[in-house]
Amino acid sequence: MRTFAQVLRLHREKAGLKQSDLAVKVGVTGPYISLLESGKRPPPADDVTRRIEKALDVPPKTLLRLAHIARTPEDIRRVTDLDRLYAEGRLAEQAEAGRPPLQANGVRRIPLINKVSAGYPAVFTDLDYPVGVADDYVVVPDLADPNAFAIVVCGDSMSPRFEEGDILIITPASPVKSGDFCFVRIDSHGEVTSTFKQVFFDDERTVRLASLNTRYQARTYPREEITGLFRAARRLEVL
Repeated sequence: MRTFAQVLRLHREKAGLKQSDLAVKVGVTGPYISLLESGKRPPPADDVTRRIEKALDVPPKTLLRLAHIARTPEDIRRVTDLDRLYAEGRLAEQAEAGRPPLQANGVRRIPLINKVSAGYPAVFTDLDYPVGVADDYVVVPDLADPNAFAIVVCGDSMSPRFEEGDILIITPASPVKSGDFCFVRIDSHGEVTSTFKQVFFDDERTVRLASLNTRYQARTYPREEITGLFRAARRLEVL
């Protein structure tokens, strides 16, 4: 099966577009398209992938399917007919085996994955756990998002509203709007970091990450460098 990078290059060349031409249509940089086609960068976020499909005038999900497959753990890719599962809408089921069940009365055990920097972006690891699996959990009632996870605040850049040690409940299914408080994954020049910030969409091409603590300056990133943007739905204070 061809990779995301191979199919992207194939359709760009069929469309008679240079990398720089496609970049302009999508709203990214030419070097970024080059990195995608060389496989040196992972497939972009879904919204960017859809913009690429539209710019290349290919059927919807031509590239999105390959992007989702690329994010599937390697051991599952080796033994699973991913094309069939994707067509059936069942790829997400691969993560369900290890997910803790709902408790009585709709109370869900949310996996506590790691600490997130409430300072300048720092390296983050989810320890390679499947979705929904962790060493520790927090119990949260009335939470519908099956992919929700919890992270501990580390640092003081979001003080006084969010203090070090607070537990954040992150809900990937929630839409994100300008001004929301979010867990953010950043892939800048091959360095993957994460942070917890208030996000602002000042224009279509950038994301501004702002702190509440005035000692920390806001930082602005190209949208293609933001590989994950998940809203904090709840905060659990440490007593």
